[in-house]
Amino acid sequence: MTANGTAGITRLPEYGCFRIAGPDAEGFLQGQFSSDVSALTSPGGQLSSFSDPKGRVIAVIRLLRLDDGYIAVAPRTIVEATARRLALFVLRSKVSLDVCEDLSVWGALGANGVDSLASAADAVLRMPAHTAVGVRSLDDADATSAMAVDPIDWETAEIIAGIPEIYPATGGKFVAQMLHLDRLGAISFDKGCYVGQEVIARAHHLGRVKRHARLFRLPISDVNPGDAVTIDNATAGTVVRVAAGTNQSLLLVVMRDDVIGAASVHGHELEAVSLPFDPGTG
Repeated sequence: MTANGTAGITRLPEYGCFRIAGPDAEGFLQGQFSSDVSALTSPGGQLSSFSDPKGRVIAVIRLLRLDDGYIAVAPRTIVEATARRLALFVLRSKVSLDVCEDLSVWGALGANGVDSLASAADAVLRMPAHTAVGVRSLDDADATSAMAVDPIDWETAEIIAGIPEIYPATGGKFVAQMLHLDRLGAISFDKGCYVGQEVIARAHHLGRVKRHARLFRLPISDVNPGDAVTIDNATAGTVVRVAAGTNQSLLLVVMRDDVIGAASVHGHELEAVSLPFDPGTG
């Protein structure tokens, strides 16, 4: 169950998706995304990422497998740009990439909510924190009011679980381990090469990543990904993801591991909250 006991499903209008199809789709994605795409079966999903050649994450991807291809889910603000960048690598591969116009993205939280979405969606990615993301045809009926929840509840549950996100203001700023994508199962260190793999593998084996995501509570709602976190008026980190409530927000912030002191955003002090894993090691 989620932190506050809420369970249900919700439409996620802030999320979009693009379809990757064709005879070479699996091999193509295996050479681009950080997860082991070959292990993904229909109608399942896996958390993954797409990075630049320097190993900096361009998008956190929820990759879903359908019988006729793959669906990549990400914030709507980066979906088109991510699909366009990925298309640059298609070359002679028999692969098509198209932004989905026929699917809606849904979230679920709580065991009952996840089961409900799994029974209704075309494909679902289940996360360990009893959250899930799935896609449904736009022609399908909306969620029943009995199972409907606020999208902020889903976002809150994901942030409490330490699941990061990438937006236009933060794209290309973080190596995957800074976002704990290794601990979230989004990286395969056993498969072959993919874009950014050399840097990500080196960070894994040498343990030289000195910044990691931490979880905080903030007593305001006016904060956005990309905002600076300061300590003693010096920049100490960057906001990665926000669940903004009426009177407070939960934030994932990538910060240097060696900084100490009271952190703040827009002059408001942050209250540290524990993640489900130790944020100080890599």
